[in-house]
Parts: sequence; structure tokens; C-alpha cells
Amino acid sequence: MKEENFLKKVNAISDFKLRYSFGQAGNDQIGNVLYAQLYSATRLYGNASAIFPSQLGNPDLTWENREESNIGLDLGFFKNRITLTVDAYKRINKDLLLARPLYSTTGFTSIQQNLGKMENKGLELMLSVTPFDGKFKWTSTFNIAFQKNKVLELYDGLQSLPSDASIRVGSPIGSFFTAEWAGVNPATGRGMWYDINGNLTYNPTANDRKIIGDIYPSKFGGWNNTLSYKGFSLDAFFQYEYGRVRLDGQYQQMMRMAGATVNTLSYGFITRWQNPGDIVPTPRAFNGLADYNSAGWGTGSRYIFRTDYIRLKQVTLGYDIPANFAKKYRLEGARVYVQGINLWTYTEWPSYDPEFTGDNFGIIPQSKNITVGVQVRF
Repeated sequence: MKEENFLKKVNAISDFKLRYSFGQAGNDQIGNVLYAQLYSATRLYGNASAIFPSQLGNPDLTWENREESNIGLDLGFFKNRITLTVDAYKRINKDLLLARPLYSTTGFTSIQQNLGKMENKGLELMLSVTPFDGKFKWTSTFNIAFQKNKVLELYDGLQSLPSDASIRVGSPIGSFFTAEWAGVNPATGRGMWYDINGNLTYNPTANDRKIIGDIYPSKFGGWNNTLSYKGFSLDAFFQYEYGRVRLDGQYQQMMRMAGATVNTLSYGFITRWQNPGDIVPTPRAFNGLADYNSAGWGTGSRYIFRTDYIRLKQVTLGYDIPANFAKKYRLEGARVYVQGINLWTYTEWPSYDPEFTGDNFGIIPQSKNITVGVQVRF
């Protein structure tokens, strides 16, 4: 659009571009010959070797299909000292390749089929600013991405998968579908949960489960700053993520107060219920993995936490030796620097490190590193 006549003479705008794209892609990554009716010869019938159907075939199996639309905007101002990039996208995955469970009386447990539809959509923004561009130069770049996904439909009009109730129409993939933790009864010290109607209960049932959250962040991004003056330079990069929840398996195992002869966290011991009237986050200690007439110690959302964090991922301070000084020693150039990685993190995640995948059981946290170095060019 910058090339249009009505914008060519607008000097403040150095770039103005609109973009749109649409595409389709297929996915067949489900393993080999899952479409075929297979037989094996590892059974006996009448004391003799026999063949039997070992896989139920599906001649109608097709590729999973993904359609994506993307609309974007590129803006530049004042000779691109300020730039803005915006992208909005929508992805629809159709004919998902999934194993449909079957009743075992059929002789099979599942059949591979094209089932359901899923939507991913999001918005991505990146803003870059160069406030100073002389002897002292400073460039700051900030980006943020918003994302959502949800299941649009399953097969046979189902609202949830029989084999995995967390996969539900209208909810994200990777959701936690469980009973909500309600805290500790101050009178008795017993753990409590909410039922489907919001009432307190000691024994939540399958009908009391609901979506607690999902494993994907709703927003994430970074902020990078580069400053330089003469031979000095400073680079600092912050990384952040919000909106994700995860089960803290390590914290869960180490909060089994009197449930097993293992080491536990001092936090659980100190904050446990001891006397009527205690307002504490940890139930009374009991000999076993379930209190009297109560659900098990690991039931529900008690050990599901938000993993929101902001982290100083990397910072580097460097100095380039002046060229005339380096030439005295027959050097092309030299640079000294000090670099830090993972120096600071803000989070309310109770365990070691919020930046992980899996259930956080036995995961070693990322280390803090400080490096001092010299680079010499001959």
C-alpha cells in the first residue's frame, strides 16, 4: 500500500503492506498399514497353528487435512525506526486420524478412523523501536502471541471421547478434566472438593469433574533490548508465558503426609492441619493414601498449578577493542564479554522450574550460567 499514490508522499510512513494467505496440507503420520486388515499366525486352534484377524482394516481411511488462513499487516514509520507486524491466523484440522475405541466383544479394542475436527486460532504482534540511532544506539523489540485451540466435533455426535473424557467438544486439547480442590475443612482437617453444583464434598464422583485448564499458554513472547555506545554493547532478552496449567507430579509425590515412608516437603509438614480451627492449606496427616471415607490424596486439582513466568533468559555485556589498538598487536580485532543465562525468574510455580514439558516428575531445572570470554580475530 506504500506504493499507492495517496501514500507515496506521506514521509512518516516508510512501509505499509497487507498480506493474506491460504493453504492446505495433509498429514499421514500414524504408522504403517493401519488401513489394512491384518492377520497373524500366533494362535492355536484344535492343538494346531491357526491364523486370526489381528487388526481391523479401514479401506476408507484418508489423510488428515489442515486448512490455514492468515492475514497480516506490516507497518513502518520514520524510516523504519518504528515497525509493527501483526498476524492473525486460523487453522482447521479435519478428518483427524484417531483410534476409535471398540467394545472388546468385537475381538478388537480399536479401529483407525478419520474422526472429528479441531480449530487453532491466534494473534501475533511484534513491535520494534529504535529511540536512539547515533553514537548511542538502542533498539527494543517486543513480541506477544495469543493462541486458542478447541475441539469442534467428534464422531457420532459425541461430546467427549469415551477413552479420554478430557477431549471434549468446545474445550482445548490437553485439558485437565477433574474435580476442583476446595481446601481443608478447619473443623476436621479433611480435604474437600467441589461437586458439580458447587457444594462441598469429601468424595467427588466422575460427574463432578470439569475443565480446570489446559497445557497450552494463552499468551507468550519476549522482549529484547540491544544498546551500544562506542565499543560497548549490552543485550538483554526477557521471555514470558502465561495461561498454562500443569500437574506438578514431583510436588504431588513429596506431599504424601504419612501416606508413605518417603521424604516429604517441610512446607507440607509445617502447614498441615493439627487442631480444630486451623486455617491451613494441607490436610491432616493420615496413615494411607486416602483419609477416612474420602477421595485419594492425589484426586482433583490440588496439585495443578499455573506455570506463568517471566525470565531474564540471556544478558550479554561486551566490549570491542578499538581497531587501532588491535593492529598494534597484529590482530584483526578482539572482544571481551560476560554473559549470563537464566539469571532471574519470577513465578508462583511451586517447584524448581516452570519452563518444562511432561508432569515435572524428576525433571532437573535449567541451570544459571555465567560465562566470561575473549574473542580474538587474527
